[in-house]
Amino acid sequence: MGFQQGLSGLNASSKSLEAIGNNVANANT
Repeated sequence: MGFQQGLSGLNASSKSLEAIGNNVANANT
C-alpha cells in the first residue's frame, strides 16, 4: 500500500516538474 502511494506521488511530482519545465520553456521563447 505505502509503496503504491509512493509511486503515485513520484508520478505526480514528475508531472508537475514537466509542467513547470514547459512553462519556463514557453516563457523563454
